[in-house]
Amino acid sequence: MAKRYQHGSLQRKKRGGRLVWLGFWYDQKADAQTALGAIVNTVNEQRKLTDYRFGTFLDLVVLPAKRRQWKASTRQTSEDRFSRILVPPFKDVPITAFTREMLQDFLDDLAAQGTSWSIIAHTRWDLSLVFKFAHSDGLINRNPAELLHIPDGPTRERHVLTIEQARIVLNAFPLRERLIIKLCGIIGLRPGEALATKWGDITAQGLRISRRVYRGVIDTPKSNKGKRIAALSTSVIADLREWRDTSPNTAPEDWIFPSENGTTPVWPTNVWYDKIRPTLVTLGMTWVNYQVLRRSTASLLNQFGVEGKTVADQLGHGLDVSQNVYTQSGIKQQANAVNILDRALRYNTPQACQ
Repeated sequence: MAKRYQHGSLQRKKRGGRLVWLGFWYDQKADAQTALGAIVNTVNEQRKLTDYRFGTFLDLVVLPAKRRQWKASTRQTSEDRFSRILVPPFKDVPITAFTREMLQDFLDDLAAQGTSWSIIAHTRWDLSLVFKFAHSDGLINRNPAELLHIPDGPTRERHVLTIEQARIVLNAFPLRERLIIKLCGIIGLRPGEALATKWGDITAQGLRISRRVYRGVIDTPKSNKGKRIAALSTSVIADLREWRDTSPNTAPEDWIFPSENGTTPVWPTNVWYDKIRPTLVTLGMTWVNYQVLRRSTASLLNQFGVEGKTVADQLGHGLDVSQNVYTQSGIKQQANAVNILDRALRYNTPQACQ
C-alpha cells in the first residue's frame, strides 16, 4: 500500500487572550518536539536580533570587532566621532527601523548646522560600517547607508606652502628642527614616522620606514603602504650626517631624535609646540603644521610634474588598485623627485637630478 503524504493544517486559535496560528500534523512525539524546537528557536533568534538598538549594537558588535583592526589614533578619532555625532540621536533607535531617507536627512541636517564636509564624509562612512555589520549578521535585508551622498558643507582652507614660504620656514630653524621639518616637508613623512626612525634605518637606498610613534606608543605605520623606503634628498642626507656628528648615541638601534632620557623618541607634538611653533608665531605663519608640510610635499611635487605614482610611493599613499598592481615606481625615481623639490628650495628654479 503506497504511503499517503500529509499536508498538515493551520488553525487559528485563541491562546492567552491572543490569536495565534497552530500547525497540526501526524508524527511521533519526539520528532514533533524537535520540529517545534526548530521553529521556536528561529522565531526567538529573530526576535533577539530585532531587539538590537543602535547604541547596543555599536557597543557589543561593531566596536569590539574594529578595535582588533584599528590603530590607536584611528580608534580614538573614530570612537570620539561615534560618541559625539551618532550615539546621541540614534542610541535607542532599533537597528531595523533605519531607512535611507532617515539617514540622508540626518546628514543634510549636519550640513545645515555648519558641520564641515570632512566630518560629514567620515560620518557617512561610520554609518555604512555599522549597517554593513547589521546586514552581515542578518538583522537587516539591505544596508540603508549604502547609497547616501555627502551634502555640501563648509570646508576649511587646506593650506599649502609656496616655495618661497618653505624657504622662509627652513631658514628660521636650527639643525634638529630644520631636519624634522625637511623630513615632513620635503621627504613627505608623517610626523610619527619621521620621529620614530633609528640610525639603522638609513640605508643606501633611502630611509626605511617600519614604525611610528603616537602619543609615546611605538607602533607600525598607519597602513601597509606606509611600510616603505623613502628616498632622501641631497640636503637631507647632509643634514643627517651633521646631526649624527653632534649626537652622543648613534648605534643602529639608537633613535635619530631621542627624548631627554635617550631611551624613547621625542613625541611629535612636544617638539612641535615646544620648539617649532614659537618660531612660526614669530614668522606670522601659525597655520603651518605637520599636515601642511606633508600636503605641501605632494602639492609641490605635482607642480613640478612628478608622476603621481612616484609621489604616492614616496609618501606611503595608495592610488587606484589597477595602477598599484601594474605600476611600480623605483627608488631612483623617488630620489629624483625629492631632489627636484630640494633644489627648488635652495635655488631660484628647480633643477632635475640626473
